[in-house]
Amino acid sequence: MNLEQLQTYAKKECFIEDEEQFHAMLNYYHDLGMIVKHRSTVILKAQWLIDLFKKLITIPPFDKVDPLHSKYWQEVETSGVLSMELVDLVFSRFIQQGIIKEDILDMMERFGLIAKFSPSPTDVKYFVPAQLKSSPEHLCKMEPSPTDPCPLYLHFAVDGFVPHGLFSRLVSRSTSWCSDIGSTQPPNLYRNGVWFVIGRQIIHHMIMICKKRFIKIFLKQISQDEAVSVSTSAEVAQSVRLFVEGTLQDLSQELPYLSGLQYKFCVACPYCLQERHECANHSQPSCAHEDCLHFLEIKEGERLICMKNVCDKLLPVCGLEKWFSQTKSQ
Repeated sequence: MNLEQLQTYAKKECFIEDEEQFHAMLNYYHDLGMIVKHRSTVILKAQWLIDLFKKLITIPPFDKVDPLHSKYWQEVETSGVLSMELVDLVFSRFIQQGIIKEDILDMMERFGLIAKFSPSPTDVKYFVPAQLKSSPEHLCKMEPSPTDPCPLYLHFAVDGFVPHGLFSRLVSRSTSWCSDIGSTQPPNLYRNGVWFVIGRQIIHHMIMICKKRFIKIFLKQISQDEAVSVSTSAEVAQSVRLFVEGTLQDLSQELPYLSGLQYKFCVACPYCLQERHECANHSQPSCAHEDCLHFLEIKEGERLICMKNVCDKLLPVCGLEKWFSQTKSQ
């Protein structure tokens, strides 16, 4: 319901004339979870809102799709792109109820159900990460070059797994962030993976891959000039890390179920990766399987020491310094 419509109803039926009192009432019921208030739209029944969300992001069976609209649903399934034609089709049934389309889409983005990419006010694309089925196998095989920052891991060691829904929310906010910093290339989204292109003169691929107990982030620089700008690479890496830190902090404050979110910035243990003993689970030397990968937490002012393998010398992690300020070292 439109906020103005509800205020008129409140004056007529509830005798609430004072505007401040009206908004205090809305905030009270919103905090209780009995209504959903966002901008100029108020949802009085949460189940109705859930049903609307489902209509926008759930791909219907092939035999129940109107042939005129099948290409839009196929686009959602294959590339995750939610076309505005499809959005307008679904919302056409709710126009009479005073629903503001932008408010609903903004709520869906806030909940991590869709991701908004808008390089300009007239060029807006929405993606539905949860509907993607293709696996990012080729992204998993990619490795940064020696001049790139090393892969950075968000390790959720306390709970032992990435909290449900966290990665989709991170993808949603990363998509908006990339367009905000000037990226014009829409992302490629996959099941549990995403590939962004950031930068204009010095271009970086930013790749995030979600596994059971960690999220891997790495940057790969591509430039027409063979000379790689180390300082530029470090600036990009630090801005990405600060963005991720800020996003996780915001999510832990906004979502009650993430209020106790605990994670560590880690690198893959260089000592274990050079170990020649075969893994008991996978029969591979230097096993890098997600269940066997050993992480070392990055701590300010401390060296990276492995307590699983005895080594007579410290091993460096190339590119680690690019993620952090000079006060953090190996």
